[in-house]
Amino acid sequence: MKTKCVTYSRVSTDLQSTKSQLSDLKRYAINNDFIVVKDFEESVSGFITERDALEALKVFIKVHNIKNILCYELSRLGRSTLQTLEEIDYFSKEGVNIYLKKENLNTLSNLAQDKLLLNLLSSISELEVSTLKSRIARGHRESASQGKRTGLMTLPYGYKADDKSFLIIDEEEAKVIREIYSLALQGKGYRRIASELNSKGILTRWTKLGRINKNIHGVIIPIKWKPNSIGVILNNTLYKGKRKYKDEFFDVPPIIDELEWNKVHEVISKKPGVNNKPTKYNYLLKGKVVCGVCGRHYGSRTETRYGKEDSFYYCNGARDIEIRCKNGQYSANTLEKSIYYLLFFHKDLLMKLKEEEYLSFNLEEKMKQIKYYANEIINNNAQQERLVELRLKGHIDEKRYNKEHALILGQNEGYKIKIKNIKNEIEDYNNSKSNILKFRGDYWLTQNHQPFIDKYLNKVIIYKIINIKIPKNQISKQVKAIYDDPNYEAFPRFEKLINSKKHMYFAEIFAFNNTKPLKAVIVNGKFDLFTVFVTPTLQINDRTLSIEKEKV
Repeated sequence: MKTKCVTYSRVSTDLQSTKSQLSDLKRYAINNDFIVVKDFEESVSGFITERDALEALKVFIKVHNIKNILCYELSRLGRSTLQTLEEIDYFSKEGVNIYLKKENLNTLSNLAQDKLLLNLLSSISELEVSTLKSRIARGHRESASQGKRTGLMTLPYGYKADDKSFLIIDEEEAKVIREIYSLALQGKGYRRIASELNSKGILTRWTKLGRINKNIHGVIIPIKWKPNSIGVILNNTLYKGKRKYKDEFFDVPPIIDELEWNKVHEVISKKPGVNNKPTKYNYLLKGKVVCGVCGRHYGSRTETRYGKEDSFYYCNGARDIEIRCKNGQYSANTLEKSIYYLLFFHKDLLMKLKEEEYLSFNLEEKMKQIKYYANEIINNNAQQERLVELRLKGHIDEKRYNKEHALILGQNEGYKIKIKNIKNEIEDYNNSKSNILKFRGDYWLTQNHQPFIDKYLNKVIIYKIINIKIPKNQISKQVKAIYDDPNYEAFPRFEKLINSKKHMYFAEIFAFNNTKPLKAVIVNGKFDLFTVFVTPTLQINDRTLSIEKEKV
């Protein structure tokens, strides 16, 4: 008479099949007078304790009083020695014998050598798995270090893989990545960036691959850019050429310059709601200040003086044993605000903004955005009609109806405002009456001056002033021309500062990509006392400030 049994087969992933194991167990059953009443199969790692098929097997054999299990090999019960022995102990206490086909053992054997062999084989099995995992991990790490796509089931947006699985830049998608970083650098948030990409009809990776999402009613939901996907892109070091793999970083082709990536992170960290630990002083002009005496770049430091922290720019030549530059150090607060306000109110900025506006304005893109938002309103209206129908039929309650109704109304109102704003932009553009003051006003309102400085300031050459020789009658006319203001009276203020004998310095400011510098005298003191005096004909020789003779 044949003995009843069940079979248990397991593979580690969905990519594998239990078919081979099951076939061998069926033959084993026939050769050993077993009749298989049920097969239990599953695809799950042996390290995972929650295995549904195994738990179902335990219930089945209790209900049907079956005392025999056929299993292909010991490692199918568990990957660790402890886990395997725990399963064997459980079934042994239930009086259930497990027959292991590969090892030709059964767990209820009274032979001492069989029990010893079970423990030994279980330990060996664990060691083999550990060794295999180590080899696989080492191979994956080596592949990742070479720049291959190892570990990336889905390639990050902006990248593709060549025929040898090396990560390379997808130029079409890389343009979108650069646009995302550019918008973030302007201070735009995740939600606003996502909205702009959607309005321009830029497809997500999943849309390009043909993936379709459906809601619980079976309605297809378009896959759009979302704030969280923008956040993932902006916080991924991969885009600056540093791929993180298993807590290590490996080089890959960068889409974003590392300096720009870091600047974007600085902008993000300062946005409201971002929880960051207190940071050190953020040097606005870092890397842009050059010593006019020795030619070395200025460094920056913060130190405690008189019980408070002060930040300075200092000449690196001062620490050079061979140079020992005496050009001095300057208050970061005074220098930065002086340079910023000088550029911000300079008439050349208006010309630059006007030029940028015409270069950046894309009428076709603006019309496309209007069409997008108009379609969103139509879709929302259709959704509203379906919502009313569901409410009338009693499929949804009043609370849910009111919530979704309010959401739709809010979205539509937002889309209408966007359409109105874009139409206003088009009207200004068509009438050639672009409001440059508004552009400058937008810059003024932002608390983050870094993007402005990065964009418009090329470098600052700085000199310490020892002597000043400027005839009074040669100043006011030149200064008035700089600010395009006939009523500007600068010299009386400047004369007062000269007489105050405060620490003053001269700066040549290369900005707006002009080849000729703006020239300024800056007072190194508290911010409420600083004054900037600008004229194109100032010059400094042997640190004596004077008017260029050939231009007088």
